[in-house]
Amino acid sequence: MQFYMHNYKVNGAKKNILPSTATPEVRRSDENMEETIDIEMSPDDVTDIKELATKVVQKWKQSFEKGCLTNLHFEEIWRVWVPKIYSPSLNESCLNWNFNEDLAQDILFNTLDEFICNGDPSVVLKQLCEMDKAPSVCGKVFRFGEPTYSCRECGMDKTCVLCVECFKNSEHRNHKYKMGTSCGGGCCDCGDVEAWKKDPFCKIHLAGVTEEEQKKSLPEDLIERTRIVFEAVLWYAYRLLSTEQISDIRLGGSSLYDIDTYCTILYNDEIHTFEQVIQTLARVLKCNHRSSTEFVTNIDREGRAVVKCSTFQHCSDLKQEIEKYTSRQGTKPLKVLVNHAHVIAHQIYAMKLLTWLEKFLGHGEGFRKIFAEVSLKPQTMEPCIIKGILLRDSTLWKSARTQWHRLLISGMLLEYDNKKALAKIFTRNYGQVMKDFIKDDHDHTYSISSLSVQLFTVPTLAHHLIAHDDVLYILLNTLISECSRKCNKAGKLEFERSPSSQTFKRALYMLYDLRYLLGAIPEQWTDDLRRSFLHGLSMMLSLLTMMQGMDAVTRQIGQHMEYEPEWESGFNLHIKLAYCISLAIEWCGTDKIVLVKAYRSVLKKLIENPCYEPNEAGEVRELADHSTACLHYDVSIKPVSIHLPLTRFLAALHLYLEKFNLHFDGPEFQVSKPTPVQIVEPVLRGQVMIAQVHAGMWRRNGYALLNTLFFYHNVKCRTEMLDRDITLLQIAASLIESNEFLIHVLNKFNLINWAMQDFEVSSLKSPEEDSIRQTTNLVEELLHLLIVITGERYMPGISNVTVEDRIRKEVIQYLCIKPLPHSELIKTIPDDLTSQEVAVDEVIQELAVFKKPAHGTGKGVYELKEEYFDEFNVFFYHYTREELSKAEETQRKRRKAKGELECCPPPKLLKLKESFSLLVNLLQCDVMLHIMQTILERCINLRARSYSESQLHKILHLIGYALLEEESKNYPFFKFIENSSKFKICSLMEELLKSPRVDAHKGLLRWTINKYKQISDKKDSDYLMLHKEPSTSEKADSEKERRAKLAAERRAKVMAQMQAMQNSFIKENASLFEEANIDRKSGSSSNVEVMDITEPGEHPIALGPNQSQRVSVEKTFTCILCQEEQKVTADGPTLVLAAFVQQATVLCQHKNNEQLMDVTKHDPLYLHANLGPAPHTSTCGHVMHSECWRKYFDNIMVREHRRPYRLRHPASFDVDKQEFLCPLCECLSNTVLPLIPSLSSLQPSLPKNNISFENWLDSINIVLNKKLKVCHGIFKCNLTEQCENIHCNACINASNGTNIEPDSVDDCEVNCILQPHQIFYSCPFTFVSGDLPKDFTDLFPRKSTRT
Repeated sequence: MQFYMHNYKVNGAKKNILPSTATPEVRRSDENMEETIDIEMSPDDVTDIKELATKVVQKWKQSFEKGCLTNLHFEEIWRVWVPKIYSPSLNESCLNWNFNEDLAQDILFNTLDEFICNGDPSVVLKQLCEMDKAPSVCGKVFRFGEPTYSCRECGMDKTCVLCVECFKNSEHRNHKYKMGTSCGGGCCDCGDVEAWKKDPFCKIHLAGVTEEEQKKSLPEDLIERTRIVFEAVLWYAYRLLSTEQISDIRLGGSSLYDIDTYCTILYNDEIHTFEQVIQTLARVLKCNHRSSTEFVTNIDREGRAVVKCSTFQHCSDLKQEIEKYTSRQGTKPLKVLVNHAHVIAHQIYAMKLLTWLEKFLGHGEGFRKIFAEVSLKPQTMEPCIIKGILLRDSTLWKSARTQWHRLLISGMLLEYDNKKALAKIFTRNYGQVMKDFIKDDHDHTYSISSLSVQLFTVPTLAHHLIAHDDVLYILLNTLISECSRKCNKAGKLEFERSPSSQTFKRALYMLYDLRYLLGAIPEQWTDDLRRSFLHGLSMMLSLLTMMQGMDAVTRQIGQHMEYEPEWESGFNLHIKLAYCISLAIEWCGTDKIVLVKAYRSVLKKLIENPCYEPNEAGEVRELADHSTACLHYDVSIKPVSIHLPLTRFLAALHLYLEKFNLHFDGPEFQVSKPTPVQIVEPVLRGQVMIAQVHAGMWRRNGYALLNTLFFYHNVKCRTEMLDRDITLLQIAASLIESNEFLIHVLNKFNLINWAMQDFEVSSLKSPEEDSIRQTTNLVEELLHLLIVITGERYMPGISNVTVEDRIRKEVIQYLCIKPLPHSELIKTIPDDLTSQEVAVDEVIQELAVFKKPAHGTGKGVYELKEEYFDEFNVFFYHYTREELSKAEETQRKRRKAKGELECCPPPKLLKLKESFSLLVNLLQCDVMLHIMQTILERCINLRARSYSESQLHKILHLIGYALLEEESKNYPFFKFIENSSKFKICSLMEELLKSPRVDAHKGLLRWTINKYKQISDKKDSDYLMLHKEPSTSEKADSEKERRAKLAAERRAKVMAQMQAMQNSFIKENASLFEEANIDRKSGSSSNVEVMDITEPGEHPIALGPNQSQRVSVEKTFTCILCQEEQKVTADGPTLVLAAFVQQATVLCQHKNNEQLMDVTKHDPLYLHANLGPAPHTSTCGHVMHSECWRKYFDNIMVREHRRPYRLRHPASFDVDKQEFLCPLCECLSNTVLPLIPSLSSLQPSLPKNNISFENWLDSINIVLNKKLKVCHGIFKCNLTEQCENIHCNACINASNGTNIEPDSVDDCEVNCILQPHQIFYSCPFTFVSGDLPKDFTDLFPRKSTRT
C-alpha cells in the first residue's frame, strides 16, 4: 500500500479561517450587520436549539424578501457554529473524534432545507416529487466494490453498466451478461438510449418516459431561494477545500480564533510503504502499533488523517520529526500539513455540505437545472465552479476529490443539456487537466480526468465535441507534447529505464479517451466533422511519425549485447494506441473525401520521412531472365525497427480504395509520393530480420529482441503489426510486377545467389557449416512468407469476408491444434474482433461441439466438427512455431486414423477482389516456377547441401495453392499447368517420389501429383495412387516388432536349456565339480570357449618369433535396440559401440605454443613430441547392430530437421555435427566403433618365423615409404587443380550421378561416398612385395591384397 501526502505552509499561529466574501457586488449594510451580530451573539443566551434554528431561518427569509440576502448571511452562521461543532479538541486525533451530529443537523442542515422549502421540508419536497415526472434515467453513482452488470448482447461498449436494482427489473437479466465490481466513480446507464442497442429502460425508469407531459416547473420563489443556497454552499465548499494557505480563509476577526489549537495532518503519497509510515508514526507519536496502523488505514482510505491536535509549536515539532524520519532512505519525506483546528472544522463541514447537496439534487430535475446554472456561472476574478474544480482537482485529497466527482455526476450527467455543457468545459480544459494528472501520483479513478468515460462514450456528444470543439486535436496535441520530450535528435521516440517513465505511462491514459471518442463510427458526415476529424488525424499521423522506426536494433557481431535495451515502453504505447488506430481507419473508410485526404496525408508523411536514400541508385538483380533495380540495404549489419505504424496505416487505408473505385495510380493521388517498392521497403526489412532471428543470426542480441518478436506475433499486437505487414506485402505484390516483386524479396533475404543454378558447386568453395545452415533456414523462412502472402486472404478489402468469417478462421485453426475451453478460445481472438462477444459465441457454437469434463472438477472443451477440418492450414500465419508443429502432428494422426494420406494438404483459397487479383500471379510467374524447380532438383540431388525437408514441404504447399487456384477457375489469366510444364515441375515431382529423402512428406507429394494429374486431364492410374502404401517408417516398426518377438523366443529357449543343464549338474560326479567350476568362471560373463595351449608356468607372447598360439574366442553381445543376441564373427552382422571422438590437449607439453599446436605440420602417422593435440575416443560400451544404429541415427536426423523451433528450445546435441545420444544411457556420441572378431578367427596362427628385429624394422620403413594418398568423398581437385593424389573411382562415379549404385559402394575401400573431401593412406601389397624379404611377407596371410 502506498500513500499520498500534501504539505501546506503555515503563516502564523493565529489566523482567521473563512474566505472573505466582501466583494464589490456584495456589501454589508448597517442593518444587515446588526442582524448578523444578533445571530452571532445569540448562542450563548439561547438554550433551545430549535428556537435558534427558527430564528436563523426567519432572518434569512427577511433578508430574502428585502432582496439583500447574500452568501455572507449563511457564512456568518457557519463561522460561529462550525468550529463549535466540528473543531477538534486538544490532544485528540481522527481516531477519537466525537462530534454532535444532532446539533449540526438542526443548526447547519435543517435550516437550509427549511429556508429553501419555506415550510416543512418533508411535505414540500414530497409535493414537488409528485409534481415532477418519474425519473427516466437512473444515474446511481457507484461506490468502490459495488456490483455492476453489463449486457453482452445490448451494450454499445464494455463501459455500459447497470446497478443491481435496474438489472433485476430489466430485460437484460434474460440475456448474456457479465457481473463485475465498480472501481468507484461511475454511474448506472439505465435510461441512456445511446448506451444500449435495445431495452434501454428498466421497469422502474420506463415510467419516466410515459409521463413526459406531466412535467411542471418549480415555483419562481423556490427557484430563487434554491439558487442562493446552492451558490453559497458551492462557493463555500470550493474555497474551503481547494485553499492552500490559512491567510486565504477569512471572515473577519473573532475571539474564538485566539485559541492556540492546531492539527498535524498527514497526506497520502505513492513513495512510502505501509510499514514505513506505521513505524514512523509509532516512533514520533509514541503510540502503539494498533493506533499507528489505524492512522495509516485512514490515510489510505480518506487521503489524509489528523494524527495530532495540539499547540502550534508541538505540531510543528511533530511535522519536522516525521519529515526527518521518512527522508533517511534518500526519498522525499512524507508531506505534512500543520493547520488551525477551525480550518479543519470548516473543511469537515464543507465535505458534509457536498454530501447534503448531492442528496438534495435527487429530489427533481428542476434542482439539477439550478445546480447546473450556478456551477456554470463565473464570479468576479474567479472561473465558474466546474472549471475551478477541474483545475484544482489534483490539489485535493482522496475523499474531497471523490465527493466533488459524485456531485458532478449527480448534478450534471442525468440531463443531456447539462452533460453537454460539462463536456464542453471539460474539453476546453482537457490539456491542463491531463497535465495535472500526469504530475499527480493518485490513481486514475481518483482524478477528475476519469469523467471522460462518462462524457466521451456518448456517441452524439462525442461527434459534437469532435466537430465543434476540436477535441481530437486537443487530446492528441496534449499527448504529443508529452511524447516530444522522449524524442531523440532524429525526431523518433526513444525510451530509457528511469522513474520518469512512470509519468509517460500516466500520459497514455489519454489514449483511452481517444478510444472512447472514436468508438462510435459516424453514419452521416458534415463538413465540420470532416474538417475537425482530419485536423485531429493530422496530429495522429505526427504521433505515428514519431513512432516510425523507433527502437531500431542492429545485429550484434563478435560479442553479446552488454545491456538489454528498453523495449517495453514502445510496446505499451502501441498496445494502447492500436485499437485507436483501427477505429480511425474505420472512420476514414466510411467517407470518400476523408479517405482520399487521409491517404494523401500519409503518402506525404512517408515521402517527408524516408527510410532510404532518395537519390541512391538501385542495384540491378537478375533471375530467370528477369531483372530489376533493388534498394540496397543489408539487414544483417544495419539497424532495423519493428515499429512501422505509419506504413501500416497506409496499408489499412488502401483496403478501402476499391470500395470508392479508387486506385493507387488514380488521378486523386497524382501527387509526390513514394513508389510501391519504397513503401514496402521497411516492412520487408522487418520480415528479413525476423527470418534471420529464426535462422540463429541474432543470438547475441539478447532477450529484448526475442520479447519484441513475441509481442509482434502476440494476439494483443498483431492486428496493427503482423496483419498490416502481410497486407502491405500483398498490396505491393498486386502493384509490382510479380517477377520483380519476387526478385526484390529474394534480394532483401540475400538469396539471389542461392537461387542460381551453380549455388551447390560454388558453396563447396566456402563450405562453412553455419553459412549453409543459415542459408537453408532463410530459404525456409522465405517460402513461409510467400505462403502467407499468397494464401492469407481473410481480410476485408482483400477478399469478400466479414468479421464473422475472420472469427471463424481463427476458431477453426486453433481448434485444429487441440480442443480448447471457452476462456482460452476467446484469448486467441484479437480485441478488434471480440468487441462484440455475442458474435464470437455464435460462431463457436456453429463450428464446435461442447464436451463436458469427464470429472466434475475439470473444464469443458470445444471440439471442432468433422466437416471443418478440411479448412485446416498447417502454415496459418498466426500460429507460433510450437503451435504449427502441434497442429501438424494432430492432423496427421487424425488423417492416419481415418485411413487417409498422412499429410496436411493446403485448403481452398478465397477469391481475391479485383484490385488484388494480380496477387495470384505470384504462383505462376517465371521466378516462382524457377524457385520451385530449383528446390525440387536439389531434393532429388542427394549431394545437395542446401536441401531440407521443410523446404520440400513448403514448396509442395505452394504448388498445391497454384493447383487449387487453377481448379477454381476464378482467374482466366491463371495457367499454372501450362507454365509449369516449361519448368518440368510434374516430372520432377514424379522423380522425387522415388527418392528416399521424401519419406516424411510422401503423402503430400502423392496428393500434389494426383491433383496435378486431375487438373491436367491425365487420368493415368499409375499416378493416381489412390491406395496408401506403407511408408518406410511403418515397415521399420513392423520389422522391429518381428525381431523383438524372435529375441524373446530365443531368450526363453536359452533359459530352458540352462534349467536342463542345472538339473544334470546335480547328478554329475563330485570329482568333476572343480573342473566344472573352473569352466563356469571362465565363461560366466559370456559364452566363451577357451582352449589353453600354453605350457604350465608360461606367459602368453603377443608378437615376435616366440609368439604364442592364438586363442579363438567368440563373444556374444545383446543389441540395445532390437534386443537380439549376436556373436562377433567375420561374416556375421556388424556390431558397433556408441563413441565420442574429440580433440584432446590433456597430454600436451606446450599448450600455449601455437606452432607446436598446429596439427597440420605434424606427421599423421607418428605422435608428435608435444604429445598432441590428438584425437581422444571414449565409449559408453553399449552395443548395437550397425544396421539398427543406422536406422536409429537416420530417424534422429529426420526428427531434428523437422523440429519447428530448435533455436528457442535447443537440443543437447547437434545433428549437423553428426552428434546423437546413446539410446540406452543418453551419453553424447558422434561416431561408432566397430567390434571386430578375435585375430585368430581372421588370421590363423602361422608357423613361427625367426625374422630379426633389424630386418623387421627395415621392412616397415619400405612399406611406409611406398604409402599412397587417395582422395575420397566429394572432391573436385581432379578437375579444378593439379592434384598428385590418387582419386577413388567409386567416389567419382557417385558424385557425377544422382543415384548410388550398389556396386559402386563396394568398390570404395573406405565406404565414404558423398562425404566431405578427405584423404586416406593406402599401400597395395603388389607395389612392395618385390622389395620385401620373404621372411617378412610370410608374416601375413597370402589372401590379403593390401597391407
